[in-house]
Amino acid sequence: MAVGYATANRGGCHLENLSYFCESGAFPPSLFGFNKPLSKHSDENKAELAVIMQNLMNVYNALGLCKFLIRGKTGPETIAAWINAVTNWNLTGEDIMLIGERLHNIKRIYNNRIGISRKDDYLPPRLQYHDRKTGAAAGILPNMTKLLTEYYQIRGWDNEGIPTVEKLEELDLTTI
Repeated sequence: MAVGYATANRGGCHLENLSYFCESGAFPPSLFGFNKPLSKHSDENKAELAVIMQNLMNVYNALGLCKFLIRGKTGPETIAAWINAVTNWNLTGEDIMLIGERLHNIKRIYNNRIGISRKDDYLPPRLQYHDRKTGAAAGILPNMTKLLTEYYQIRGWDNEGIPTVEKLEELDLTTI
């Protein structure tokens, strides 16, 4: 959740990425094509998971879907089927994830225009620097430098958290 909180477009919010559902086993992340190993107490593969979950949650938000549907394994294929049934379109799960990626980047572009960048993608000090003393997560802190660098690379953003021209062209967002 660390990288998801730090990069959420509306500010740190657990509803912006819901990756903790994947980490807790509430549903398999393979539902949306994520087949990499996850460990609750490791940064490994977490940036990619955050990107995918943010993209999916952007679609949930745009459609006004309840986030608890994810616990019922409502992934991009199901959402595409619902939209197709209502509109007679022919969307796929991949289309849904692309729509979510476009939405996330549009929001980030707006945020960049008002001055938000890497300097703003951080956690509160208590979460970033003060480890728990007991429990399963004792002594474990997120490596935010590593996570943000990976996250920006996966998103196609520069090192300051700004979408590159190439990414905007890929997403057909150059006129925004």
